[in-house]
Amino acid sequence: MNVSVNGQRLSSDFGHLVNSRTLVRRINENPKSPFKAKLYERFDSIAKLINLSRRNGGRKFSMKTVQSRKFKLSKGLAIPPEYDLRKNWYQCVGDIQNEGQCGAVWAMAPSATVSDRMCIQSNAKFQERLSSQYILECDTRDFGCNGGYMNTEFEFELNRGVPTEKCVPYIAFNMTLQPCPTSCFNSTQPMVLYKTKSVQNVTGELDMQQAILQGGSIMTEMDVYQDFIYYSSGVYEHDPSFTQPIAKTVARIVGWGSLNGVNYWIVANVWGKTWGLDGYVLVRRGTNESNIEKDAYAFQVY
Repeated sequence: MNVSVNGQRLSSDFGHLVNSRTLVRRINENPKSPFKAKLYERFDSIAKLINLSRRNGGRKFSMKTVQSRKFKLSKGLAIPPEYDLRKNWYQCVGDIQNEGQCGAVWAMAPSATVSDRMCIQSNAKFQERLSSQYILECDTRDFGCNGGYMNTEFEFELNRGVPTEKCVPYIAFNMTLQPCPTSCFNSTQPMVLYKTKSVQNVTGELDMQQAILQGGSIMTEMDVYQDFIYYSSGVYEHDPSFTQPIAKTVARIVGWGSLNGVNYWIVANVWGKTWGLDGYVLVRRGTNESNIEKDAYAFQVY
């Protein structure tokens, strides 16, 4: 069976997927596994995994049309062994989101990253969250709950701007999208659109750490292997027997640290607080695990 995911032809069919319960048991019974797994209802069957791939929100993209520039390292900036924006800027790091049935990660991760950085770079004077629902409904160059391209989403935030979540709240859990709104849900509230100033390309561990220290959360693209979906605790490193990702995603990185001598990134997912570590996953750092260190981006907001 040949399948295209978001317009991209997979190099193999879905026959390589492993029964969910079998895989969770295999991970947990392996003494060398760096992480523990858990069976989640939303991913407990092959059919649900195929659906995840088909509505995958992370697409391959080109940044050539975006006003991006290479991140510049700051001389003499000390990199601490661990850093967690949730502790250092607890009032700024947004809550874990839940995309529900909608493939909204392409809108959620960037809007959450920009929100974090706006708060941090304003010294916590701006504490609103930007609306992913507005991006889903108004970015006509992308595909709503069926995914989107990062370059066109970036251009949307640069050129058009996004209102707050209070203005246009998220209602797409069940694929609910409406025509692009021209006013806030509460008609007495004025609609203010917030634009980003620029996007910086951040590649590699050191650049990513400096970007987080200097301005807050960053956004990255990741490959999703089947074992990632069942992550529960520990430091995630995909089983090398999985050679074909089942999807791509984008995620928000809010810090780093180490566990039992293994370095990791602190990554916010959009599958709700019942997934992983209250919605977060610790992904191995310094080895480009799942291509997490290949294509990361930092938004300049002021």
